[in-house]
Amino acid sequence: MAAYLRRFYHALTRRKMLPESVAALLENSQMARVLTTLDLTALGVGSTLGVGVYVLAGSVSKETAGPAVVISFIIAAIASVFAGLCYAEFGARVPKAGSAYVYSYVCVGEFVAFIIGWNLVLEYVVGSASVVRGLSGYVDNLFGNVMAKAFQDLLSIDVNFLSPYIDFFAFGLSLVFAVALALGVKESSNFNNVFTIINLAVVAYVIICGLFKVDIANWSIDIDDIPEENKPTAGKGGFAPFGINGIIKGAATCFYGFVGFDCVATTGEEAKNPQKAIPLAITISLAIIAFAYIGVSTVLTLMWPYYLQDPDAPLPYVFRELGWEIAAWIVSIGAIFGLCASLMGAMLPLPRVLYAMANDGIIFRFLGKIHPRFQTPLLGTCLAGLLTGILAAVFDLQQLVDMMSIGTLLAYSIVAACVLLLRYQPEGDEIEKAVKYGHISFFSQLFNTKRIKSPSTMSASIVTWGVMLYLVFVIAAGGVLKFAEEPLFSGEGWAIALMVVTAVLCILNLVVIGLQPSSGAKLFFRVPLVPLIPGLSIFINIYLMLMLDPNTWIRFAVWMAIGFLMYFSYGIWQSEESKQDSGRRSVIYAHTNVAFEDDEEKSNKDTPVKTTIRTIALSTHYLEDFAYQLARRALRFYDCSRCDFSNWYRFACHMRTRQLVFVFARGSSLIICLLLAQSCGGSDDLGFDITLALNRTKGMAVMVDSIHSRWTELKEKIRTEAFSTVAFAIDSLDTMGVPPSQLLDLQHHSAETFAFSDDLLDDVLPQLINYRALVGRINEHLISDVDAAVVHDLPTLIHNTGHLIALLDATHYDVFWRCDLLQEMILELVRPFVRTKKRFHLVFGTSSYSAANRIPPQKSTGTV
Repeated sequence: MAAYLRRFYHALTRRKMLPESVAALLENSQMARVLTTLDLTALGVGSTLGVGVYVLAGSVSKETAGPAVVISFIIAAIASVFAGLCYAEFGARVPKAGSAYVYSYVCVGEFVAFIIGWNLVLEYVVGSASVVRGLSGYVDNLFGNVMAKAFQDLLSIDVNFLSPYIDFFAFGLSLVFAVALALGVKESSNFNNVFTIINLAVVAYVIICGLFKVDIANWSIDIDDIPEENKPTAGKGGFAPFGINGIIKGAATCFYGFVGFDCVATTGEEAKNPQKAIPLAITISLAIIAFAYIGVSTVLTLMWPYYLQDPDAPLPYVFRELGWEIAAWIVSIGAIFGLCASLMGAMLPLPRVLYAMANDGIIFRFLGKIHPRFQTPLLGTCLAGLLTGILAAVFDLQQLVDMMSIGTLLAYSIVAACVLLLRYQPEGDEIEKAVKYGHISFFSQLFNTKRIKSPSTMSASIVTWGVMLYLVFVIAAGGVLKFAEEPLFSGEGWAIALMVVTAVLCILNLVVIGLQPSSGAKLFFRVPLVPLIPGLSIFINIYLMLMLDPNTWIRFAVWMAIGFLMYFSYGIWQSEESKQDSGRRSVIYAHTNVAFEDDEEKSNKDTPVKTTIRTIALSTHYLEDFAYQLARRALRFYDCSRCDFSNWYRFACHMRTRQLVFVFARGSSLIICLLLAQSCGGSDDLGFDITLALNRTKGMAVMVDSIHSRWTELKEKIRTEAFSTVAFAIDSLDTMGVPPSQLLDLQHHSAETFAFSDDLLDDVLPQLINYRALVGRINEHLISDVDAAVVHDLPTLIHNTGHLIALLDATHYDVFWRCDLLQEMILELVRPFVRTKKRFHLVFGTSSYSAANRIPPQKSTGTV
């Protein structure tokens, strides 16, 4: 049970392994890299600056914040910039399609990545549908609601949670935009650029025209000057009629007006220079959006009293009230173009997220296929358009907008947390720099009293736990603001004390995180003021999530239940990372990025990648790197857990290798760690146990002798029992009437397989003898001169351990892989002659054949 739970936990937390070099990452894409920084900026502005700029300022000023909506937009802009900076850093780190999904897959693990990806699907589908429905309504409004009346008469729906009628215009718009996106991202980007320029021109027109009609008195209206019919909803008058509470609530609403810039991060495989273009595009687009929102809200509240604003279409309404009918029409036309740009930006990310998830195998793979001509995810784009059209045509989306917000805010929070985690993870040679400080106690590292500048495993663990505790305390603080709002603002002591305690705990966590040494990885863009900015971003996002109503959380839970059903029935088994775990495609040593592949051309694309001794012999630099990683990992574990090395060996060999090699790696790694402990500080400080070291070296000598015996036995079995088994199969196939040419081909392949396996095993045996001698020499040095064991034997032991593990692992996989292929070849030959129920079984060392009762079963002679 425990072993099953460990495997299950590993499956949920396995991370996506990306190429070490950014160049390799950029080249590994099937999509067309055609988008410039200007294209990405227009995409970010267009997807975000949609209906919000034409509606949000009026509704928030009238109902929530008054003229102080300007302050609300400034607060929302700052909060959005925090999230945008975190996305910008990840865009520089991981230039891949998929946005927050890929970021969390690389940093946190597969299960969290699936949750984020599934929420992004929800966000983009619902967001696109709401924009389409809004665009349809805006166009219909210009022509006197003709379509609404016609659809109401012909296609009415009498269901509470659905639309009053089927909107075929919205459905058709969705398909048109989906086809445009499917035909090429560059072509659709050109249209988006045009729409965005028109939209920005109209916004500039509104701001400039509004400056001629501003009245500063509208920011200081006295409550006595407000008509009686408007007083119940007008607050207390003045610049902030609803107080600080109203400004904060207004900021929460205004924050949703900035949602959409993250679509820029989904184009990591279509941008020409994603490491530079994505951070620049996100930063520039957020600056433009913030200026537009603040400018429009300023002139709107200065032109017209806040309590008289129209919450549905404030700009056309104000211009009409001022007698500027032409301006009202210009704004209406600009809104249509703005909605078109917003729709383009809302629909573009969804197929990219589906493409990334399908490529990773955690959703159905056909969604990730790239069309060879258009170089876009054609099926994914069309499916996205179809889903959007159905939702826009038949659903009432009023209650689904909050669901979209949950997905967005959750993604923002995960990305900010990932920035914190990666910023304090040790990379490259940093662990070596940390070694010179020797052993450091936990409390010393907690406050970094020695002012260490290079991160270690212990400091990274402190940051990980610090981030987890920070999330808990932020949720607690947000809960106090949410559920104790009235007592808090009315000054009740218990509420203030509770808020102070949770706030202090949050601040202390950020202080501890900030004291830890950070990574020196060079990026084009890095978030400044870490951990303050990511910490504030997490707090704002979680607080806004807590502000959503309970029904939204219920619908969110239903959506997630559907996702979990898909993941646990399909994704967890078909994931690309699970295939890497199985070891059938390549032998990759955990966290080393060392892979050995056969240089022979593969005859079948589905054939597992072969690992051979010949390639290992040609790749000594890989072995040296592996041995170097072995030593560095030992130092990392030592730094974290002192001399408790019992579980450290797990990384040293592939998880699917033979149990014998697994135990060998465990024993060798323990000896290495003990010697490293001695070299780092001596027996007094570090607890180096010479008795344990002697026992382990003696045990390893016995272990190597056992492996030598087992490998010799395996060699004899391959030569005798397996060869005779295949010979018997050939005779049986001859009796069944298999053509002689096919039998000769089988005989040739079997001889080649056994000869190659023989060579592999012959290469391993001398290495085992040399390793046995090395362990014996270390044992002698431990008795007479411990320092000699550390200085002279430790480097050789590290190198030989990595080399021998690679040899044993490669032998195991290649021998049995070739034998499996030979068995499949025999099965293919016998299948045409089986007329009844098929049964044909072959195990090397066991002769057991049956085909339509024509071949008598043989007695077992043992198995290998």
